Amino acid sequence: MGLRVAVLLLLVFLLFHVIIETPARTAGRTFKTAACLQLGCRALPASFLSSYGVDLGFISQKHAFKSQFSPVRFHSDQLKSVYSPPLSSIPQARAALNSAISKQQQLQQHRILHRASRSTMTKTALVILANGAEDIEFASPVDVLRRAGVKVVVASLGEGLIVKTAQGLRIEGDMPLEDVSPDAHYDVIVLPGGLKGAENCRDSAHLASLLKQQHAAGRWIAAICASPALVLTHHGLLENINSVAYPSFMSHIKHKGEGRVCVDKHYITSIGPGSAMEFSLEIVKRLCGEAKYEELRKGLCVV
Repeated sequence: MGLRVAVLLLLVFLLFHVIIETPARTAGRTFKTAACLQLGCRALPASFLSSYGVDLGFISQKHAFKSQFSPVRFHSDQLKSVYSPPLSSIPQARAALNSAISKQQQLQQHRILHRASRSTMTKTALVILANGAEDIEFASPVDVLRRAGVKVVVASLGEGLIVKTAQGLRIEGDMPLEDVSPDAHYDVIVLPGGLKGAENCRDSAHLASLLKQQHAAGRWIAAICASPALVLTHHGLLENINSVAYPSFMSHIKHKGEGRVCVDKHYITSIGPGSAMEFSLEIVKRLCGEAKYEELRKGLCVV
């Protein structure tokens, strides 16, 4: 008799106190399973007690046993909180959890796409076109950079968009240099040479400001022929930078580099018209990588 009473008391204890806790490893499915287990654990002792004539009416009234069980607690690694809904709200809970997981997946996908878009972002170049610019030193970088897929903007330095080159060609730029915003971001600023062209670039206060901002940001500056000496040196941009220029202007260069094309830090300099293609390809290499450089070098028959 004493054993029977003890068993009955144990069953009553289970009826009141069974709470199942489980990690939400499978979201709504685990929650539903936990709820069903709790229902079974409570239904079994209730059925057994009823078979012994125990009246469970007071339990149903006091604890709303027929309509709502104690909460099933599950710990969600996604939500970092404890969610404790009544059994009747399982569908809503599952929908809310699925929504949260979906948003997390969308956010992760957005981050991946954003990283991919940044790595394949189109490079940009600002090429300065001044009256008296050396024709081949202007045309070569514009041509080669566009072949590489770089977005090239030609900024005219003068009274209007149309500029007269050293060899008398009349070329129309994309925009006046004065309209280039100081806040504009270009991966490289290119300065063609030519004596008169370099002098006009040297005397432009707006261009000097753009170059100094480009220098401060550590972005590429490329100059050829007389421009390294007359423009970059004049504005104090080649301090502690090795560079080259047209042979008759090398006396202006404090830190003399070597070769037909010289790369030091974020500067690319070159000697003159005959090195214009090498100069242009070097810019491509620095902006677009070795593979694109080799592709264009072979396609353009540059030895």
